[in-house]
Amino acid sequence: MFRYARLALVWRRFWLILTLRLQALRTRTHLELDLAKNCRLGRGLKIVLQGGHCKITMRENSRLGQRVLIEMKGGELYMGPRTEIRAEAVAHISGKLHLEEACGFSLRCFIHCGSTIENGKYSVLGEYASILDGEHVHTQTDEYWFYNDPQAEVVLKPVKIGKGAYIGAKTTIAMGVEIGDYCRIGANSLVLRSIAPHRLAVGVPARPIMELK
Repeated sequence: MFRYARLALVWRRFWLILTLRLQALRTRTHLELDLAKNCRLGRGLKIVLQGGHCKITMRENSRLGQRVLIEMKGGELYMGPRTEIRAEAVAHISGKLHLEEACGFSLRCFIHCGSTIENGKYSVLGEYASILDGEHVHTQTDEYWFYNDPQAEVVLKPVKIGKGAYIGAKTTIAMGVEIGDYCRIGANSLVLRSIAPHRLAVGVPARPIMELK
């Protein structure tokens, strides 16, 4: 049984590399791949390349869960040792998504990375949490575009999550926010401003209510 499971992991890694190489040729994407031999790839994982210069790095024991969807357009995904993006998470990457070590995203998280999103060591995002490091500012005209509006201005500001931070389920983190080391953010919060280290913050918008020791 163990031997079968190991063969399945090897096959998924081989198949992912092959399909990404072929996809890069078809979409004229310059692709850099660095996948550790013991990285783990879930069933139904889908990575879509949309051109530009894309770089994917997965270090030892990093993991992409089942049915994870990653769309990349000239972006970079770095997953350090023992990092994880769990099942059915969705990531749109045109900037740099950096997971340092032993940190990750729980089930069905949403990540929009147009600039830079950094996750420190041991940080965790709960189920259905969202991080967005940018937004589209639309010009009010009679002609409205739902997507790819040529008149929209894209505003990007990096997001940083400190070491040992815990982000509760269904929390949304907006662009330009820095969450300090060992912070705790309560479930269903909306984080619009940076939170100092060792704080418990809750609410819409999230505000610090307690200092953690």
